[in-house]
Amino acid sequence: MSKHQKIADPHHHLWDLKAVHYPWLVNHPRHPGSYQLSDYWTDARDFDLVKSVHVEALPDPAEAVAETAWIQAIADNQDSKGFPHGIVAFADLMADNFADTVAAHSRYSNFRGIRQVLSWVAEPYMREQKWRENFGHIGDLGLSFDMQINPTQMEDAACLANDYPYVQILLNHTGWPDMTNDRGFDKWRLGMKALAACENISVKISGFGMFDPKWTVECIRPFVSESIELLGPSRCMFASNFPVDRAYSSFFDIWTAYFQITNEFSETEKSRMFHDNAVALYRI
Repeated sequence: MSKHQKIADPHHHLWDLKAVHYPWLVNHPRHPGSYQLSDYWTDARDFDLVKSVHVEALPDPAEAVAETAWIQAIADNQDSKGFPHGIVAFADLMADNFADTVAAHSRYSNFRGIRQVLSWVAEPYMREQKWRENFGHIGDLGLSFDMQINPTQMEDAACLANDYPYVQILLNHTGWPDMTNDRGFDKWRLGMKALAACENISVKISGFGMFDPKWTVECIRPFVSESIELLGPSRCMFASNFPVDRAYSSFFDIWTAYFQITNEFSETEKSRMFHDNAVALYRI
């Protein structure tokens, strides 16, 4: 473990069920109640956590801007030390009011980009002209796009990235791999290889508890190592995905695993993956 390694966590969530409505969280057995900044800090207490990026936590779409406002208010409080330093907000790229929603998010100084989860969506949105035009609009505004997809969607994602090379794409959760068998790894690797050829794509290595609640260092090692091998240390970031992954692992266990797997990398390479890349890509 390296307590002295500065960490900029590029993917975590906060939620307050009294402040913003999250339909999926109502009566959720694994995620009861709210998760505040103080809870996040308590979980991260053993590490030199210096910055973070809040990623939208699937609020009711009608309250997406309200979530951004709530997170910005937290960051503006002098007791927050600036956390979260960046905000990735929700907006539906197929909605007629997409541009208005982005403009509303843009009123908040920590707003950095958009996420629309596609990993469990059957529609091929990345091929739809309206969706693609709005995707381009994100880049026109100097914003990034957090891309949560699964391996079956990676070919479309690579085509999209090539068509819009000026849009910075942050691939969520290691590309949502199937960790249950070798075929899943092979399919994931093939898709990741296509994405790695797109220089405007970086990956956030995280989320393994969602794919294997009983994960071990050795079972995640191939996915971590292959991600770094394909994209290089300058395009990889480690993230907590807390409190979602808190249902499966402690903050300590997750980051200790990351440190263990990257032990042989140089100090410069580790600094990039644990801190520098997140700071640069999210402009925090």
